[in-house]
Amino acid sequence: MKKAIIFFIVIGFFASCSNEKGWSGADRKKFVNDCTGEAAKGMDEAKARSYCECMQPKIETKYPTVAEANRMSSADLQTATWTAEVQSCLGMSKTDIDNQNTNTNNNTVVDDNTPPGMGSWTQSERDKFVQDCAGEAEKGMTRSRAESYCSCMQDKLEKIYPTFNQANMITDADLQTPSMQALVKGCLGTN
Repeated sequence: MKKAIIFFIVIGFFASCSNEKGWSGADRKKFVNDCTGEAAKGMDEAKARSYCECMQPKIETKYPTVAEANRMSSADLQTATWTAEVQSCLGMSKTDIDNQNTNTNNNTVVDDNTPPGMGSWTQSERDKFVQDCAGEAEKGMTRSRAESYCSCMQDKLEKIYPTFNQANMITDADLQTPSMQALVKGCLGTN
């Protein structure tokens, strides 16, 4: 889902541009600003801007005019090449990308029960997240509600952070961003 959101962010930008003479400075700036606005709905704004600033020249290299870029589809962006570019711009190392692509990671046990399209978290990692989260959350709510909340958060975080290790690097500052608070409220049913 995270990939789909990011792909639609990129596609949405192109729908609003029609420059057939190459990318102007204004086109580049508009891409980064529009992309950042959308990406910040699912991640910290600084990370969103960094991602969008990274993707813009990659897209411009492949599509020298905005008109050519307008013809891109979400399917074009879901190819292995573009997926690697997206992952790279999201700060994943070559090793992380290789591990995700081959589903092997020496730091985690590969779990063949990982549902397709669910990112690269193993079922064991999902279960651990929910268990650890619920242990903390039940200090302020019932165990059942804590498990429901944590299951919801796990699903949302996996869409934002494709690897369990990335999710474990969330800082207290990340948790205070409006986008993260919206996720929390959504999972608590208080939005």
